[in-house]
Amino acid sequence: MSKNIIFDMDGVILDSERLLLTIWEYIGHEHNIPTLRETYLKCIGVTKDLTREIMLETYGPDFPYEELRKEASEQFKERTKKDGVPVKTGAREFIQ
Repeated sequence: MSKNIIFDMDGVILDSERLLLTIWEYIGHEHNIPTLRETYLKCIGVTKDLTREIMLETYGPDFPYEELRKEASEQFKERTKKDGVPVKTGAREFIQ
């Protein structure tokens, strides 16, 4: 009998959520949307479609969500290409 463990990597082992929060906070600052960080906190752990709904409910139907999402995605790619994806504290030790 083999023993296997399945991990949800994103947000459990990898600290991508914190990096994305930082990116959305930066975008909020750059686009003069001071509450974007707080709004994005409501989106952690939900689907892309629900994130879009939350953003549009919060900021209205004219909110340029798709443009900002693309900007966030590009920043995420750039940062992770340069520095890698951050790992949650203690994750490496736990896996070992």
